[in-house]
Amino acid sequence: MNGHPPSPRSFPPPTPPIGDGGGEELFSPSEMGEGTVSFLSKMGGIWFFVVAFFFVAAVAGAGGIDPAGFSGEAQRGEYAAAIKRLRCMVCQNQTLAESDAPLAGDMRAIAREMAREGKTGDEIVEFMVLRYGDFVVYRPPFDLRTLPLWLAPFLLAAFALAFLPGFLRRRALADDDAEARRGQ
Repeated sequence: MNGHPPSPRSFPPPTPPIGDGGGEELFSPSEMGEGTVSFLSKMGGIWFFVVAFFFVAAVAGAGGIDPAGFSGEAQRGEYAAAIKRLRCMVCQNQTLAESDAPLAGDMRAIAREMAREGKTGDEIVEFMVLRYGDFVVYRPPFDLRTLPLWLAPFLLAAFALAFLPGFLRRRALADDDAEARRGQ
């Protein structure tokens, strides 16, 4: 520092101990005054009723109004079934119901609006397929356009099985040749 002792103002004032076990309160009612205690107790009662009112209002309103605006369980079911069958175009490994991507939110909003209009889950999925293509559905239809998609796993397995015996035979011959060279 600059060689001068620190001034007493640079240190914070000592704080009184809290709960030192001596039975003394930090602020006793006699220090606060008679009117302060009654005011605080009245305010505590008011706050209790304010909090209780909002709690009851929230619980009572939870079952009465649907935030998504569906008029019944049928519409909600159609919507839920549709968004579980559709793939998020961003994530590609999640349904619309699971994804948090902005595009998935937009697609859910479209599906929600269609369900409110009375469209079935199949109609919602059909609309999304027309708009985004067969890739949007987790189980694309089996037709001429999607035939390579459905047959690719079987063709790859057949290809591997066809070449596996030749590969194993060549490997066995190579092992025999290596053994014969070591033996010489």
